[in-house]
Amino acid sequence: MDVFTVVVFLYTVEVAYFQQCTVRTLRVDADKTGTRLNGHTYITFSNIGPNACYNECIRRTKCHSFNYNSITRRCDINKITNSSETDFVDETNCVYVDMTQYRGDSYYDPCPGSDACVEGEFCQTLKDDKKICNRDVKECEVDGYVRYTKENLCLKLVSTSGSTWTSARAVCLNEGAELVSITTLEKMKFMQNLLK
Repeated sequence: MDVFTVVVFLYTVEVAYFQQCTVRTLRVDADKTGTRLNGHTYITFSNIGPNACYNECIRRTKCHSFNYNSITRRCDINKITNSSETDFVDETNCVYVDMTQYRGDSYYDPCPGSDACVEGEFCQTLKDDKKICNRDVKECEVDGYVRYTKENLCLKLVSTSGSTWTSARAVCLNEGAELVSITTLEKMKFMQNLLK
């Protein structure tokens, strides 16, 4: 290899490296920078990248916008878009993205159109590219529910002492839930800890 070939090779590597470094970190443009929507977050993810934050939001029909801080790697999923400028607070290294423009567009949205998930579910793509809707257990920590990760469940303790199985189940069904079925020792211990 002569000197000219080495110089051309180094130039080619440098150009490729430069192009790689100029790729944007977020696949969509931020609507606001240096600020975040405050007071409308319903799920927060920690230690994730900007595209993972976008993915967590677009897969949830309840998510209308998100805040992402590139230093703390915090992702706030918001239940509304910006309602007024007073809802925003300054935050260095944070971006705000309104998801309205990406909903229903198959390029951005994994479950667009009639097969979109309902509120409280999220769209999941399986290995065979089949798309399904799953219950969003990340929302468990609201309205008194706690997450039981072993079985992908949201559990809530409701006092129905003195009730029959049928009336206790009716209370659950009224909340859009089901009476818990304890089938393992591990689940029984988890429920006993809730009772304490």
